[in-house]
Amino acid sequence: MRFRKPRKKKTIAEAVADYIPDGSTIFITIGTTVEHVARALLNHNHLRIITNSLRVAHILYHNPRFEVMVPGGTLRSHNSGIIGPSAASFVADFRADYLVTSVGAIESDGALMEFDVNEANVVKTMMAHARNILLVADHTKYHASAAVEIGNVAQVTALFTDELPPAALKSRLQDSQIEIILPQEDA
Repeated sequence: MRFRKPRKKKTIAEAVADYIPDGSTIFITIGTTVEHVARALLNHNHLRIITNSLRVAHILYHNPRFEVMVPGGTLRSHNSGIIGPSAASFVADFRADYLVTSVGAIESDGALMEFDVNEANVVKTMMAHARNILLVADHTKYHASAAVEIGNVAQVTALFTDELPPAALKSRLQDSQIEIILPQEDA
């Protein structure tokens, strides 16, 4: 199930953008939720963005105060994502202040899961080279299922979500001192 409430996505995206200061270097992955974050970042200044999403790059390149970089690799037609070994290698050359990512699923034991091994390899590389990981995940991710493990919530700096996670996952997040950010929609 996809997160289909654009207003909720926009509210969460704005909270993520507020978290990121001007002058940051940011990795941004593939996905519709992070595309909303890209739009919310447009008012920032002096960002360096490394993304494997052509959609994200297309949103951000309009701001002349941004430096937007994309890797080479294999282009996926269904999501405009760039994947493969050359994409992961390109990303590995950078160290980012923040990674903005979503996932396919979050398991109750804290495992972060993705659907596609090729996309997962690029995300894992971004995770390994980011100082702060900002996870954007709506409540459907708590009950979703995906096959490829990319990491654990203990690696995350902050979870931006629309609902608190189930008790076991919430406890794991609190034990790891992960910030849980529940932005509220304006009435």
